[in-house]
Amino acid sequence: MPLLFSYGTLQQDDVQRATFGRLLSGRRDALVGYTQTLVEIDDADVVALSGKTHHPMLVFTGDRADRVAGTVFEITDAELLRSDEYEVAAYRRVEAELASGGRAWVYADARDPLRSSCHIEIDHETAPMDVRAIEQGLIEHARTSGIGPRDYRPLGFLLRDDGGALVGGLIGATVWGWLQVRDLWIADHARGQGWGSKLMDCAEREGIARGCHHACLDTFDFQALEFYRRRGYEVFGTLRDFPTGHERYFVSKRLTVD
Repeated sequence: MPLLFSYGTLQQDDVQRATFGRLLSGRRDALVGYTQTLVEIDDADVVALSGKTHHPMLVFTGDRADRVAGTVFEITDAELLRSDEYEVAAYRRVEAELASGGRAWVYADARDPLRSSCHIEIDHETAPMDVRAIEQGLIEHARTSGIGPRDYRPLGFLLRDDGGALVGGLIGATVWGWLQVRDLWIADHARGQGWGSKLMDCAEREGIARGCHHACLDTFDFQALEFYRRRGYEVFGTLRDFPTGHERYFVSKRLTVD
């Protein structure tokens, strides 16, 4: 059954009897991220029923330290619709977080931005569909900001031995005229034979063929910074203590046709 949080006149016995035909049973709670003010009511019937010309109105702040006390009622779907009819046009029904940890319907300022009806959901294993939606939102924002076509294309080169086993590879992408190398790995027994250089050669040639003018990647102090420096990459950023006691380097270079 729906939960309805009231911080105002719906807590009054006479208003409940007139609106729902019964007294509601509720428990005390508080809204998180709101303060309140007063709004003048111009509906004569509502004023007559509540006995008040000014009703409390929520103000969304987003500050979790802000709380508005009230009462949570468990009602039916039909009663929720009757509650909608009681509230004047200045209010709209939204979902909000309770201090107790649950969520309930509440009537907030109809002029407030829609953010007041949003909530944060914990999802550490985000579905691919949602990941794509977030990425597409960023892409669309760039487009409307006048940024040229993203032209994102994945890129990959795999190193296999004669038996078909994977012993290395390079994974990356080309986007906005840049080659981005995300991962370069060579198995221990295949190192020292020039395969890392050959994989980078393949990636850079493909990047140039796709119209890329620069390449970028990151590495660590326990990985292959000097290898990339020998290939002409220069450090443009350093992240210290990542992981603790080590440094992460961000490097780039201009791509040129040999």
